[in-house]
Amino acid sequence: MNHPIPYYQELYAQIILHTGINMRAHQNIVIKTSPKSYEFAQTIAAQAYRLGAGFVYIDLVDYALYRERMSAQDAQQLSYVPHFEQVMQQQYLSEDWGYIRIDNTEDRSELSEVPTDKLTAHQAAIRSSSAPFRTSMMNHEHPWCVVCAPGPKWAQQVLGEDATEEDLFEVLIPILRLDEPDPIAAWDQHAHRLLDLSQKLTDLHCSSLHITDQVTGTDLHLGLHEQARWVGGPENLPGGQPFFANIPTEEVFTVPLRTRTEGVAYTTKPLTIFGTLVDGCSFTFREGKVVDFSAETGEAVLEQFLKTDEGASFLGEVAIVDKLTPIAQSGKVFGSILYDENAACHIALGAGYPTCLAHGHSLKTDSQLHEAGCNTSLLHTDFMIGSPATKITARTADGRELQIMTDGSFTI
Repeated sequence: MNHPIPYYQELYAQIILHTGINMRAHQNIVIKTSPKSYEFAQTIAAQAYRLGAGFVYIDLVDYALYRERMSAQDAQQLSYVPHFEQVMQQQYLSEDWGYIRIDNTEDRSELSEVPTDKLTAHQAAIRSSSAPFRTSMMNHEHPWCVVCAPGPKWAQQVLGEDATEEDLFEVLIPILRLDEPDPIAAWDQHAHRLLDLSQKLTDLHCSSLHITDQVTGTDLHLGLHEQARWVGGPENLPGGQPFFANIPTEEVFTVPLRTRTEGVAYTTKPLTIFGTLVDGCSFTFREGKVVDFSAETGEAVLEQFLKTDEGASFLGEVAIVDKLTPIAQSGKVFGSILYDENAACHIALGAGYPTCLAHGHSLKTDSQLHEAGCNTSLLHTDFMIGSPATKITARTADGRELQIMTDGSFTI
């Protein structure tokens, strides 16, 4: 590296605040983090104050303490969520706080041996309690951004047992565009590229997608709503201000019709569900619903995931990612959904994004969303299905067939 880690951390924090949540003067900020990334949360908070933030609150999630609670309590006890958390979330919404979450890459293994039924009971209670907050965020009514913080455990997971935090930063610097002369300007340029690509796909007026992969065996048909819009890069708040929900991001995505998915899909990368590693998944869809599934690792937790609610077995998102993205080109499996979803095409089981429909902002209830073909659920989890052999054919509303991806790369 050309500079010490603190230099890149400061630069990264600036990107999160400028490009991620597009922080305005005097805005309040909440940063959700685990203890192992608390130092980076402090770096973001300090930068926020220098940039004119009003109040910055660091919300600490202690996974080791979670493990102790889950060991000591039964599923019913674990369903308790204190009311003050809802009150705080309501304050975040009513005062338009900026929300930053540092994805846990350092100590999530703390939950790896917790019984699946306890994890799912606890997670379901949290998601139910926070449903209004999550719905508002998914509707992009307030700025939010999910990021990762390099640490020693994550470095060893990605690069091997002898790797250091500095080694991982070396890999992430070009992915985060920290090596550019003006990283914020570089993110602006990247935003324009993703927005242009999204507009091209939206203008095609696709009625369906056919995703195939000769290597994995994926053969999936997805229907799309006539008002479906593709999204990539920044989204806009109600006042028109742009923000990035994820940094990094390389995907363009939309919402599939809830009951129009048919075929089979096989995952190409591992993921974490309820704190447990899940890998080697297969799904069979009929009329939109998962009717059969398997997993080489973590099948029990995958089963619990699909049983969480009715919507957990239906798709809420389909995303296209070129194999030439910086993350994919690194050749690494990062073990973080934030990074791995930006290295491969993926589908998401669970809630859809209403903002991927041209009339999405007018859809307020589950029945309205279902009528528009948008799935609803307490969950939303991405499953990577793309590879260098992925092929995607689109059928347009006027009956044309167009190749939009061949051998893992865009052809439009």
